[in-house]
Amino acid sequence: TPETSFNDQIITCGVESNDVNDDLVFTSYQWKVLSNGTMVDLEENAEELFPRPSEITPGDRVFCSVEVDDGESTATSETHTLIQNREPEFTEMLILSTENVRAGTSVECIGLGEDIDGESTDISFQWRHGLNDLNGTLLGLQETLHLTEMNAIKDEFVSCFATIEDESGASVTTHSSIRIENTPPTMDLVQIIPVA
Repeated sequence: TPETSFNDQIITCGVESNDVNDDLVFTSYQWKVLSNGTMVDLEENAEELFPRPSEITPGDRVFCSVEVDDGESTATSETHTLIQNREPEFTEMLILSTENVRAGTSVECIGLGEDIDGESTDISFQWRHGLNDLNGTLLGLQETLHLTEMNAIKDEFVSCFATIEDESGASVTTHSSIRIENTPPTMDLVQIIPVA
């Protein structure tokens, strides 16, 4: 127990036994983990296993082998549980700009996250037109988006979608949006006519 196991929680191997001779029965435990096709013995030999994410990862199978001994003969049985994967999660998501958000400037998408199972994560980005519209026109796939007259229209929004994925393939997507500000007019030439 529990039936759904994770690599940072206590796993208990419960056993019920009896002896028709009413002999005193001794119970011993052995824990193993099957990881990437390799079976490894764990040091724990008690009813409870205190797994560590550094030793056991999602997708591993943890086996508990139990032996009961009445002093003259023994009986052995084994059971196992599959270590489940949990989705990674974002701890922070925001869009940064050091200048006013308009054509000629750049905006940066910051996404920070973690995986509670201890797996490494990878974060990817998509910039799109519209307010949190995943179907909006794709503008870029990098953390930084350079705004131009073509992709930055006053009062419209651009959105950053960030996806965090762990080693087991579980992923979560979140988003943030920012509104394009007005670009002030420019003057090409100022002169007084006639020139003296």
